[in-house]
Amino acid sequence: MKVKIKFYSNWAIGSGKGGDSKDSIILNDDNGLPFIPGKTLKGLIRDAFLECNYSKEDAIRLFGQEKNLDIKTDDLEEGILRFNSAYLSDAFISLPKDIKAKLFTSKTATRLDEKKQAIDYSLRKNEVCIPLELHTTILVKENNSELVEDNYKKIEKALKMLKIMGEKRHRGLGRCLITVPEFDTIVINNTDTTEKSKTSKVTVTANTIRFKCKVTESLVLVKKAKTGQNIESLDYIPGNTFRGIVAGAIFNGDTNEFNDIIFNKTVQFGDAHLLIDGERSLKTPFSFYYDKNKDNNTLYNFHHLKDNDWIDKKLKSRKNGYLIGTEDGFKIKNIEYGNRIKSSRDRKKRSSEKGGMFSYHYIKKGQEFEFEVRSENSEYLTKIIEILDNKTKYFGKSKSAEFGGAIEIKFMKEVADQTITKNGKYLYAESNLCFLNEYGEFTATPSIKDLTEDENAVIDWEKSQVKFRTFAPYNFHRKNYDFERLIIEKGSVFVFEKEVDFNEVTLKKGLGCFLTEGYGKVLISPSFLKDKEVKTIPKDTTEKNKQETTSKDATEEDKTLIQFIKSKHKKNLTEIGIDNKVKEYITKNYFQKKPSQWARVFNATTQAKDTTELEGLLFGNEDDTIYTKDKSIFYGGSKNWNKSDIAKITTFFKEDIIKDKKIVALRKLAKKMIHKTKNSK
Repeated sequence: MKVKIKFYSNWAIGSGKGGDSKDSIILNDDNGLPFIPGKTLKGLIRDAFLECNYSKEDAIRLFGQEKNLDIKTDDLEEGILRFNSAYLSDAFISLPKDIKAKLFTSKTATRLDEKKQAIDYSLRKNEVCIPLELHTTILVKENNSELVEDNYKKIEKALKMLKIMGEKRHRGLGRCLITVPEFDTIVINNTDTTEKSKTSKVTVTANTIRFKCKVTESLVLVKKAKTGQNIESLDYIPGNTFRGIVAGAIFNGDTNEFNDIIFNKTVQFGDAHLLIDGERSLKTPFSFYYDKNKDNNTLYNFHHLKDNDWIDKKLKSRKNGYLIGTEDGFKIKNIEYGNRIKSSRDRKKRSSEKGGMFSYHYIKKGQEFEFEVRSENSEYLTKIIEILDNKTKYFGKSKSAEFGGAIEIKFMKEVADQTITKNGKYLYAESNLCFLNEYGEFTATPSIKDLTEDENAVIDWEKSQVKFRTFAPYNFHRKNYDFERLIIEKGSVFVFEKEVDFNEVTLKKGLGCFLTEGYGKVLISPSFLKDKEVKTIPKDTTEKNKQETTSKDATEEDKTLIQFIKSKHKKNLTEIGIDNKVKEYITKNYFQKKPSQWARVFNATTQAKDTTELEGLLFGNEDDTIYTKDKSIFYGGSKNWNKSDIAKITTFFKEDIIKDKKIVALRKLAKKMIHKTKNSK
């Protein structure tokens, strides 16, 4: 269902934040444009749906079950529909920042007491949007297909009930018209639209296959099971997520095959890491430190530092980012995040629920990741390609509206086993690691046997940089979190007192537990750990990551609006330039004229129809019978102007910004000079 929302008045979807001189600012997308979150649309449409006297069973089926104190959140029934956020057309994305600012304006308001007098300190200034047109879609969540006729018409009727939207609706904001195509005019294709093209049969001969996935909707991957009011997102896509997708696809098939792929460590699903310049990156090691007093793109490995280094430098750990190696050094890039404040809704009071505010920390859309799947069984890998290739999947937090991370997955290539380093002094955790102690409990201090078969190996814990946290993966089949585990985070570095020999088979298989979920991958003495100093490539400040949207092409109305905004912006810049030039002339030049003389100049600017007539009134023309020189303002009469002042005005007219705006510019100059000469008496 394609939905068009056209506003006829100013409107506001607040962000819950203030900014600059405003008490409330508009919620913007990653491109700095106003939009309507899918969660907001879902709530409004649900309320309108119930106003249409449809049954609660229908509401639960389409929108999901409401929060209930008697039912756990994980046990609530999910609706079948997904409500995408409403965006402006693509033509607005490429607009410069200063022109985008013209889409916003401000409204002030104050509270009155019983005597109709303004209450002290009650003045508020709120940001609002000008009337715009936005587009969104409502789809069946399971396969991204069109709604069936009965559901389509019910949602259509509910949409027609919505006449106002956003904040301050009782004050005239948010008047809108929502339209959808007639059901009879749309082409119904309820095949699985997540499959963009038929996957060609791929016969795998190698042990590893790689996939690229692109985030097309904001993605929230909860870092902790107990998040409270600040929901922080992971900086990678766990391999367990792709394992779950495959498990759902083969759940009703052969039991032995299901157990073999999902549980028996036959197949390993790696984590998806950020792609930098088309290459899968690695988590920045926790051993990297930088000097806060210098900005020379040099990092220092903790295990190579001496006591004097801490005295000479102000070192601080670099905790975030992913890196790739290049000929010029290592390139480091951070995941692009966004943050959005949300609030639970009290449906009885039709307002925000008290104490229900929380924050989403999400991965911005448009970023690309890469992951790999490894198995000795090529038939399993072939089957996994058929399940994942050219599919769009939703997962993460808030899948039914706004977030849910629509991920486009595409098979890239198969990769043969590469030669690995088997001897070294440093062990780098490429993925998360998880170990059990002798009592079967999770531990953050693995033994030598957990890491290597070399009995003479000794870990230098003082030089090692190991970080750990708790993590509980979410099981969508059971709708609950699995048991909490203690994991060593990827990027951790174990340092041994001397070089250690490692078993190649063990390294390929992985270290520790949960290998099928992508855990256990390590690198031995990678190049970025061998030296004390690590050179990095300076960040390209000119690089701009344009976020993609799901909005439509610009309509004629949008094109007209954009053209109007651009012309208005150009006019404003010209006005500012003229004001600055007038101020500059008044400051640098001294005109020996009286207020009455400047008043004659001001009157001339109001009388003149064009520049030619203005110049005739000011300078005169010997060949003209109407504007003669002896009757002009500058040369005629007893109060004529001296040559130096006339020369200043002539130079003023030759300024680039003044040439085409002589009447307006001189009017401003004359008005300023009238006030200045009056005050100087």
